[in-house]
Amino acid sequence: MKMTLNWLYEHWMKATPFLAIYTFILIWLYVKDVDFGLFLIWLQCPFYWAHEFEEYVAPENRGDNKLSQLCQS
Repeated sequence: MKMTLNWLYEHWMKATPFLAIYTFILIWLYVKDVDFGLFLIWLQCPFYWAHEFEEYVAPENRGDNKLSQLCQS
């Protein structure tokens, strides 16, 4: 069990694209027609998973862009 949890702790971010797609499909199928406002609220979850993928798996070179240079000074 501990080995499984260690693996999950180290590799959770690699599953985020699949979680984003899966949650988007479920939200589209079950929430969109019930309440559009609730749909928009729940739609934040797939965007959050996509953000986590971008942040942990596919990071940009954050030192070269102008915004990060402005924030540092």
